[in-house]
Amino acid sequence: MRALTLKNPGQDPLLLVESVQDPVISANQVLVQVAAVGLCYHDIAVMNGTLARGVKENVVLGHEISGTIVEIGSGVENLQIGQKIVTSLNTFCGLCEMCMTNRDYRCQNAKGFGHGIDGGFAELIKLDSHHVSVIPESHNLIGACLYGCPIGVANEALKLQESFEIGDTVVIFGVGGGLGIHAAQIAVSKGANVISFTSSPNKLESLEKLPVGQVFLIDDFLDIPELVFALSEDQGAKVVFNPVGSAVFLNSLQSLSNRGKMIVTGEVYGNPVKFNLAEIIFRDAKILGSSGSGRSGIKDAITLVDENIVTPIVERQYGFSDILEAFHAVQNKEIIGRAVIIPD
Repeated sequence: MRALTLKNPGQDPLLLVESVQDPVISANQVLVQVAAVGLCYHDIAVMNGTLARGVKENVVLGHEISGTIVEIGSGVENLQIGQKIVTSLNTFCGLCEMCMTNRDYRCQNAKGFGHGIDGGFAELIKLDSHHVSVIPESHNLIGACLYGCPIGVANEALKLQESFEIGDTVVIFGVGGGLGIHAAQIAVSKGANVISFTSSPNKLESLEKLPVGQVFLIDDFLDIPELVFALSEDQGAKVVFNPVGSAVFLNSLQSLSNRGKMIVTGEVYGNPVKFNLAEIIFRDAKILGSSGSGRSGIKDAITLVDENIVTPIVERQYGFSDILEAFHAVQNKEIIGRAVIIPD
């Protein structure tokens, strides 16, 4: 089979399409023909060298994987050849405390696909049977690769501590990206007053046509907290969804209502943040971190798509040979939603 291997990270990373042996499955594994793999910013960070700790040498990237089962091990009873599936974002043991409390994405023995072990930028991938989730036959495999991340990740974050109710104001930063664009759809579907922000002028017109609330362009003149309070009857945001991190941290904090929550799901630039603790204290505010989605999160994502609550947003598809074009497009914020890699 062919696999796309990262040989040398950097601003012009070296990735090679190589011919490697087909995976050989064990009794409790399945072999999956890869249909599509989302190009997450995690992949970009590994490719450009920002994220290096724990990354396998010559790694095959990709953790947002969909495909079709083409072979089943002798010990697998609950799956069939030909079924459409999506994979978990990481391996998990199913036995540790995290797995037993429905947080298998935090498994104490986990390895991330496309990080600690090879991922989906290949024609075939072998998987333990409990690392796949069957999806309805009617679902499109291209969009389905987004079920674990970003759709499942965004949904898990917005469910934290019963974050908001109908009519509450929810602010979404990075609404042009994969996490933001799906989080906004979820918040709108739950009856929130959604105020979304993008820093990409090229995305504004397209975003205004999607069900992501009111959309505003971040520029040097926009006072974000002032706008949020003006559009929320001076209450502020019950929830701020922040997949960008440090770049919008202070605006996120200052936009919160009394007892509001900032949910941070990403850090794009790797910068520290300095702020006045009074901003938290006198709001009774909370700052929460959230990342990952497990089996239950993928199941919820399937339901969200099945009930037309969320539409997976895939703007562009690239083949293995186009990986550098895809890398630069995502890094330069050209893509609305996700770019997807297709074995070509």
